[in-house]
Amino acid sequence: MYDFTARLARLSPPSRGETGLFQAVAADPQAAEEFVGALTGTVPLKQFMSPRRIAALVGVRGVARLMLSRPSRPGVAASQP
Repeated sequence: MYDFTARLARLSPPSRGETGLFQAVAADPQAAEEFVGALTGTVPLKQFMSPRRIAALVGVRGVARLMLSRPSRPGVAASQP
C-alpha cells in the first residue's frame, strides 16, 4: 500500500497496466467499492490485489502488463512499454 500511495503522490501518469486496472475497476461497481475499501483500509489490500481477483478484472494480458510496469526497485520509476 505504501508503494502505491507513494506512486500516486508523485502525480506521474499511470502505466498502461495501471490504466487497464483502473478502467476495469471503473466498469465494475463491486470492484470499485472494493478498491475504495482497499484505499481506505476497510478491505484488506491483499484481498483486493490477490492474483485471482486482478486476473478476473483485467485478464491474463492485463496481469502481464501490470507485472511489467512495476518498478524493479523502490523509488525507481516504472518504464512504460
